[in-house]
Amino acid sequence: MVKRCAVALLPIAVLMTGCDREVEQTVRAHMKDPSSVTFRNVERCGGDGSTVWRGEYNGKNSFAAYSGYEVFHVENGVVEFNSTGPIATKCMAEMKAYTRQIIARTKGTTR
Repeated sequence: MVKRCAVALLPIAVLMTGCDREVEQTVRAHMKDPSSVTFRNVERCGGDGSTVWRGEYNGKNSFAAYSGYEVFHVENGVVEFNSTGPIATKCMAEMKAYTRQIIARTKGTTR
């Protein structure tokens, strides 16, 4: 069963959906200080139908200092903290396919 999430947009901010929170909790579970982790750019790789998520996280290291934003990918509860693994590769493929779909739709409506 694929869980669908809708995003509610406000003029100033984007409200987080339940799916975003689940992804963030999955990433937090791998951190030394889960409560210190901040996120940005958390999104599905291939649009609403994708099961692969990507984003950036920043958390405290062993010296209690923030280490800077780094990329993560999540699929079905599995977290990948690099940009070269199989989940990241799948994400890139989904993003390319999704972009092609958008371009094709745009070309079809501009004629």
